[in-house]
Amino acid sequence: MQCLYRHVAWLGKLNIVSVRYDSTTGAFAAAGYGAFRFAVLLISSLLGAIYVFCRYSKDFIIYFDQGAFYLYVFIIVKLTFVTICVVLPLPVYWRRGELVAGLNVLLRNETLLCVVLPPTVKRHSYQFVNKCCQVVFWTSIGLALLFFVGYLKTSWVLSDEPLLSYLSAVFHILVSLYIDCTLSLCCLIILIVLEQLSCLEQRLLTIAQWTVETMCAKESLLSTFCQLYDAITGIVLPSLSSYFGPILTLLCPMVVWHCSIRLMNLLELLEDGHLSTNGFDDMLISTMGLIWMVNDIKKLVVVLMLSEFLHRKVSWTGSTSNSRT
Repeated sequence: MQCLYRHVAWLGKLNIVSVRYDSTTGAFAAAGYGAFRFAVLLISSLLGAIYVFCRYSKDFIIYFDQGAFYLYVFIIVKLTFVTICVVLPLPVYWRRGELVAGLNVLLRNETLLCVVLPPTVKRHSYQFVNKCCQVVFWTSIGLALLFFVGYLKTSWVLSDEPLLSYLSAVFHILVSLYIDCTLSLCCLIILIVLEQLSCLEQRLLTIAQWTVETMCAKESLLSTFCQLYDAITGIVLPSLSSYFGPILTLLCPMVVWHCSIRLMNLLELLEDGHLSTNGFDDMLISTMGLIWMVNDIKKLVVVLMLSEFLHRKVSWTGSTSNSRT
């Protein structure tokens, strides 16, 4: 579980989660100064949202002359973005109890699995989970650095107010990075649950072949497995829904509308030939927008696919456990 400890520690230093691992008690707990950290995060988010919203008033005039589609999409995207800025800090403080409970269940499940697994069975090391977590986390950091550099150049070349335009881009990048890091924790928890359920399934298939003489031991193991399964379905899954659910609910429409307007802009540039006539700067900003769109789709699709896979895994493990009892 070292990957979980490290990831929570990283996110805690970035003030993305208000949770820490206490090595003395061997459990997760709420981080200190939670109210103060929440206040700083909320005030920063509100100030950034207000600034970006004021910048939107100038962009609104531009999109007003480009037709109803662009106008409506622009309004929906920007209002959703401002709402996300307000909602993002809320789980850090108000839902940290649910997150702590879910993380501690993962630790207890790991202890149960280590107890019931015989010495001949190979322990799971979460190497795959650790690699996936590192890829997602460092990819998000790398893309953020790329956007910082790319939009720095385009803001100073294409904007009449380069500093103000770049500040708006920086806030968008920070919010996107915040969402990426938050969802990376969601993906990590789901992958750990999937790993634990896979280990549970393998052990259930093994004890199904035991003889009648070992029936008492079989019943004891099945009771342990039921506790593990009930903890996942009763605590971990609800904590995932309460902590990450509001973010995903707002992220879905923003990604859909954001991608639609970026695709329309790209198609118009290709049809009018602006990419070939306006030079490198327009090509750079179009490329940055395309990369941003792909990144938004990626982080949403990955979480939704893992969530669906987890739902099927939980259902299949539950049916397998019932059939073995």
